[in-house]
Amino acid sequence: MSGAPALKTILVCQYTPPGNFLGQFAANVLPAATTSSPSPTPASPGVSPSPVAPCAANACGAKVAARNNLGAGSCLVMNKAGDSVCARSSDKRYFFCIQNDAEVALYDKGQRIWAAGVAGASTKRPFRLCFEKTGALVAYEQVDKKTRRSYWSSQSSGAKPLKFWVQTTGVAEILSGKNTKKTTATTVWKVPTTP
Repeated sequence: MSGAPALKTILVCQYTPPGNFLGQFAANVLPAATTSSPSPTPASPGVSPSPVAPCAANACGAKVAARNNLGAGSCLVMNKAGDSVCARSSDKRYFFCIQNDAEVALYDKGQRIWAAGVAGASTKRPFRLCFEKTGALVAYEQVDKKTRRSYWSSQSSGAKPLKFWVQTTGVAEILSGKNTKKTTATTVWKVPTTP
């Protein structure tokens, strides 16, 4: 309408942990995501991935585990606020997350590059992503105080010892064998990406 004030959209975001501190911006805030990326790869045949979408820096403001690997029997668990939680590569470029919408995804500098295709599969938080002693990554919902139910799995297994790694090459993988830090280990599951 003529003479009507222009409408503006203002977005207010609160990121946890915050990254834009005076003198620490470059170390804590990732570059802006681009609008193009490789298509996501399903975790298993027949699973349709969620659409690739740009995400805020630090994988949607997720709580990030200060490690790039998980040992068998360990979990990434959301806090009571329902924040997404991630393991990250040692160079802080890649993040493998369980999100607050139940999705399991891999990010490169805040851009989703792979998703399991399970967003919205559950609303029963807190979600957790566990690396089971059998060698499978499993996403769980919390049914009640004592009961968890799985809604996604990498469907992998391997010989002990086992490690789940988020590599600086953009690959999230499960390694099996005595030398899980070395090239002699066997990869039993991985999400390949183009770095």
